Amino acid sequence: MVGMNKVSHAARVAAAGLALSLLLTTCEPLALRDLAEKLAQGGAKHVYFTDRGTGKFYRSELDGANRVELFTRGNPAMLAVDPVARKLCWTNVPDPTGKWEVLISNLDGSDIRTLYEESIATRIPRGISANPASDSLFWAASADPVRTVYTQSFTATETALPTDVSVVDTEDICYSPALDRIFIADLSGSQLHRIRTNGALEVSVDVSAFGTGTPRNIAVDGENGFVYWSDDISDLGDGLIGRCDTDLSPGSMVTFIPTGVAGSPRQLVVDPEEGYLFWSDDESGTIKRANLDGTGIVTIASGLTKARGIALDPVRR
Repeated sequence: MVGMNKVSHAARVAAAGLALSLLLTTCEPLALRDLAEKLAQGGAKHVYFTDRGTGKFYRSELDGANRVELFTRGNPAMLAVDPVARKLCWTNVPDPTGKWEVLISNLDGSDIRTLYEESIATRIPRGISANPASDSLFWAASADPVRTVYTQSFTATETALPTDVSVVDTEDICYSPALDRIFIADLSGSQLHRIRTNGALEVSVDVSAFGTGTPRNIAVDGENGFVYWSDDISDLGDGLIGRCDTDLSPGSMVTFIPTGVAGSPRQLVVDPEEGYLFWSDDESGTIKRANLDGTGIVTIASGLTKARGIALDPVRR
C-alpha cells in the first residue's frame, strides 16, 4: 500500500508539473492553475458563508461536512472568493465602529485588510465579486449618486466605472470570468443588467413579474449560460429564485426555486462543475443547495441568526 501511495503521489506531482508548464504558454491561466492544484493536492472544494447576526465567518465542504468557524468581524454583507490569490473579499455594513467597508483577507481569515471605508453613508458598498485574473475585485455602491460599480486592485484605490444612468440600484453584482462581463441585480429598478468591464451597458431585462420584483442578489453560470437571481423583500420566507440566460432574454426567464421552498434567499453562488446552486436563507438561518435542474434541495448548514454571504472556492484544497 505504501508503494502504491508513493506511485500515486508521484503521478499527481508529475501531472501538476505538466499543467503548470502549460500555464506559461496559454491564455487561460486560471483554468490550468486550478487543474494543477487539483492534480497535485486532491482535497475538497469549499463554500464560505457568513452570519451577519453574529459576524462569524464559516467554511465547509459542499455537503456541509467539516464545518469550521474561521473568525468574527463586524456585520458582513456580501462575500466573494478569489481562488487564485486565495483571498476572501467582502463588504461590511455598520457595526459598532459605524463604518461601511470593503475588506479582504487570506482564506483562513488572517491578514485582514481594509480596501475602502466610509463613516457616512456616501456610497454604501454592497455587492462584491472577485476578478481572479488581475488580483482585483469589483464592488457595487448601492447609495452612490450614480449607483455605480467600482473596480479596485488589492493594493490600490477604487476606480468608478461610468455605469449607465438607467441602472437604478446596484444592490448586488457578479463578475463572470468566462464572459468577461458584470451582471447587476437592480433591486429598486426591478431589473437585471449586463455591463462591460468599462461600465458600458449592454442589455437589461425587467423581472417585475417574478415574486415581488425585487432582485436582491445575483449569480452567473458562464459555462452553461445562465443567470440566477434571488427575489426577496423581507425575512418572512416568501422569496423565490429566478433563472434566465446570460443574454437576459425575456423569454428565457423562469422560476427556478418557487416561493415556499426558497425561503428568504439572499446571496447565491453556482458550481457548474459539480452541478450545484447554493444560497443563504435569511429567514431560516440556513445555507441550502440544489441541483442545477432545481431538484435535490438540501440544507447544508443551519443555526445561523442571519444567513447572508456565501461564496465558492472552486479549487480542491
